[in-house]
Amino acid sequence: MSPKIKNIVNATRFSFTSLVVILYFVVSFLFLFTNVWGDLLPNARLTIGLILLFFGAFRFYIAYRRYKSKKNHPHKQNNTNENVE
Repeated sequence: MSPKIKNIVNATRFSFTSLVVILYFVVSFLFLFTNVWGDLLPNARLTIGLILLFFGAFRFYIAYRRYKSKKNHPHKQNNTNENVE
């Protein structure tokens, strides 16, 4: 895979991961602090909200750790000659 395509894939993955983490936090805050879906799950709102909040924090931690490890360890270049006959 060429470096240009890898950069596009990494940027897309980062954007999707950020969007999913934000979605987890928004839905968890909706469950915890508003009356949205109050009639659907009246007894389990606190539990579901906390699970989504912790899972969103876990996803954020994994994404942050992956970002930091890529930033501190740049990709190694291959020193092999592929055109050697």
